Amino acid sequence: MVQIRYVISIQVIFNSHILYDMLITNLLGVFKVITEIINEYEKKKEEAVSALQEELKEKLKSASSEEEKEQLVMNYANKMAVVQEEIEVEKQRELKTARQRLREERQRRKKELWRFVN
Repeated sequence: MVQIRYVISIQVIFNSHILYDMLITNLLGVFKVITEIINEYEKKKEEAVSALQEELKEKLKSASSEEEKEQLVMNYANKMAVVQEEIEVEKQRELKTARQRLREERQRRKKELWRFVN
Protein backbone atom coordinates (compact mmCIF):
# COMPACT_ATOMS: atom_id res chain seq x y z
CA MET A 1 0.00 0.00 0.00
CA VAL A 2 2.78 2.42 0.90
CA GLN A 3 4.68 1.52 -2.25
CA ILE A 4 1.61 2.17 -4.41
CA ARG A 5 1.11 5.63 -2.84
CA TYR A 6 4.81 6.34 -3.27
CA VAL A 7 4.71 5.40 -6.98
CA ILE A 8 1.54 7.43 -7.52
CA SER A 9 3.03 10.42 -5.71
CA ILE A 10 6.16 10.29 -7.84
CA GLN A 11 4.04 10.09 -10.98
CA VAL A 12 1.95 13.09 -9.85
CA ILE A 13 5.09 15.09 -9.08
CA PHE A 14 6.64 14.06 -12.39
CA ASN A 15 3.49 15.02 -14.32
CA SER A 16 3.28 18.33 -12.44
CA HIS A 17 6.90 19.04 -13.32
CA ILE A 18 6.22 18.27 -16.98
CA LEU A 19 3.19 20.56 -16.95
CA TYR A 20 5.19 23.34 -15.31
CA ASP A 21 8.02 22.99 -17.85
CA MET A 22 5.54 23.03 -20.71
CA LEU A 23 3.82 26.11 -19.32
CA ILE A 24 7.09 28.02 -18.94
CA THR A 25 8.27 26.94 -22.39
CA ASN A 26 4.95 27.96 -23.90
CA LEU A 27 4.98 31.37 -22.21
CA LEU A 28 8.55 32.04 -23.32
CA GLY A 29 7.69 31.00 -26.86
CA VAL A 30 4.65 33.28 -26.94
CA PHE A 31 6.68 36.17 -25.56
CA LYS A 32 9.42 35.59 -28.13
CA VAL A 33 7.01 35.45 -31.09
CA ILE A 34 5.13 38.58 -30.05
CA THR A 35 8.34 40.49 -29.29
CA GLU A 36 9.79 39.59 -32.68
CA ILE A 37 6.67 40.81 -34.48
CA ILE A 38 6.59 44.08 -32.54
CA ASN A 39 10.31 44.69 -33.15
CA GLU A 40 9.96 43.91 -36.85
CA TYR A 41 7.16 46.42 -37.33
CA GLU A 42 8.82 49.09 -35.18
CA LYS A 43 11.87 48.74 -37.41
CA LYS A 44 9.63 49.11 -40.49
CA LYS A 45 8.14 52.28 -39.01
CA GLU A 46 11.58 53.73 -38.28
CA GLU A 47 12.79 52.95 -41.80
CA ALA A 48 9.69 54.43 -43.42
CA VAL A 49 9.86 57.61 -41.34
CA SER A 50 13.57 57.93 -42.01
CA ALA A 51 13.03 57.56 -45.76
CA LEU A 52 10.29 60.20 -45.70
CA GLN A 53 12.49 62.54 -43.68
CA GLU A 54 15.29 62.21 -46.20
CA GLU A 55 12.86 62.82 -49.03
CA LEU A 56 11.53 65.90 -47.23
CA LYS A 57 15.05 67.27 -46.69
CA GLU A 58 15.73 67.02 -50.42
CA LYS A 59 12.47 68.74 -51.33
CA LEU A 60 13.04 71.50 -48.76
CA LYS A 61 16.39 72.30 -50.37
CA SER A 62 14.61 73.13 -53.62
CA ALA A 63 11.73 75.02 -52.00
CA SER A 64 11.82 78.70 -52.86
CA SER A 65 9.56 80.26 -50.23
CA GLU A 66 8.63 79.78 -46.60
CA GLU A 67 5.06 78.99 -47.59
CA GLU A 68 6.24 76.24 -49.91
CA LYS A 69 8.47 74.82 -47.17
CA GLU A 70 5.60 74.94 -44.70
CA GLN A 71 3.32 73.17 -47.16
CA LEU A 72 5.94 70.48 -47.78
CA VAL A 73 6.35 69.90 -44.05
CA MET A 74 2.58 69.62 -43.58
CA ASN A 75 2.26 67.19 -46.50
CA TYR A 76 5.08 65.00 -45.21
CA ALA A 77 3.68 65.05 -41.68
CA ASN A 78 0.43 63.69 -43.12
CA LYS A 79 2.31 61.10 -45.19
CA MET A 80 4.23 59.97 -42.10
CA ALA A 81 1.02 59.60 -40.12
CA VAL A 82 -0.59 57.56 -42.91
CA VAL A 83 2.46 55.31 -43.33
CA GLN A 84 2.74 54.74 -39.58
CA GLU A 85 -0.97 53.92 -39.35
CA GLU A 86 -0.72 51.45 -42.25
CA ILE A 87 2.24 49.72 -40.61
CA GLU A 88 0.40 49.65 -37.27
CA VAL A 89 -2.66 48.04 -38.88
CA GLU A 90 -0.40 45.48 -40.56
CA LYS A 91 1.33 44.78 -37.22
CA GLN A 92 -1.99 44.26 -35.44
CA ARG A 93 -3.11 41.88 -38.20
CA GLU A 94 0.14 39.92 -37.86
CA LEU A 95 -0.21 39.79 -34.06
CA LYS A 96 -3.78 38.53 -34.37
CA THR A 97 -2.66 35.80 -36.76
CA ALA A 98 0.23 34.85 -34.49
CA ARG A 99 -2.02 34.69 -31.42
CA GLN A 100 -4.44 32.43 -33.31
CA ARG A 101 -1.60 30.20 -34.48
CA LEU A 102 -0.20 30.02 -30.92
CA ARG A 103 -3.66 29.24 -29.53
CA GLU A 104 -4.07 26.37 -32.00
CA GLU A 105 -0.61 25.07 -31.18
CA ARG A 106 -1.37 25.25 -27.44
CA GLN A 107 -4.60 23.31 -27.94
CA ARG A 108 -2.79 20.68 -29.99
CA ARG A 109 -0.11 20.29 -27.30
CA LYS A 110 -2.75 20.11 -24.59
CA LYS A 111 -4.46 17.23 -26.41
CA GLU A 112 -1.12 15.45 -26.80
CA LEU A 113 -0.33 15.96 -23.12
CA TRP A 114 -3.65 14.51 -22.01
CA ARG A 115 -3.03 11.49 -24.21
CA PHE A 116 0.37 11.11 -22.56
CA VAL A 117 -0.92 11.58 -19.00
CA ASN A 118 -3.97 9.36 -19.37
